[in-house]
Amino acid sequence: MIVAIANVGTAVVLFAVGKRQSETAALGFVTSRVLESALNLVGVASVLAVVALRQGAGGGGTEALVAAANGDSLIAIYNGAFLVSQSLMSVFNDLLLGYILCRARLVPRVFPIVAFIAAPLLLISDIAIFFGVIDRTNPGGSPGGTSDCPLRARPRDLAHRPRIQPQVPCSRLRPAWRRSSRNPTGSQRAPRCA
Repeated sequence: MIVAIANVGTAVVLFAVGKRQSETAALGFVTSRVLESALNLVGVASVLAVVALRQGAGGGGTEALVAAANGDSLIAIYNGAFLVSQSLMSVFNDLLLGYILCRARLVPRVFPIVAFIAAPLLLISDIAIFFGVIDRTNPGGSPGGTSDCPLRARPRDLAHRPRIQPQVPCSRLRPAWRRSSRNPTGSQRAPRCA
């Protein structure tokens, strides 16, 4: 709810600045932010409806099955509204605001350029999510699958991986300038490898 109000508020404030450069682009920015806020509220309403259904469906039987089916459809509405409002509308917001700021020269040139680069990348990822190429909840893996990327591994998975042992003696791991003729390892104690 607060995000929807903030979206409209920032758009109205930026309209005053943007209309000096391009009234069409500024009005388009306000319109896209209002549409984004409306879709945010649709998502919030669907989540609140799911919560009300779960609380109202006590016991079992037919009533629980109907509530579960309605809950699944409301969750699908939320997922669609989330994708369109939080992701797809951001493409239009980035392009319009980048254009306005580029023309107004109120910020360094690099900021609008970043917006012009990021918007098509976000649009490509949105199209991939729409057509099921990638999953919104698991962007590193296939839809419904798991990610094989080691950077996305959980810490407990990393703890069970085998440790890599050095293939050279420990005395060779010290830089040559730190070794002396009396102390070839460069330390007072015997070297520890593991």
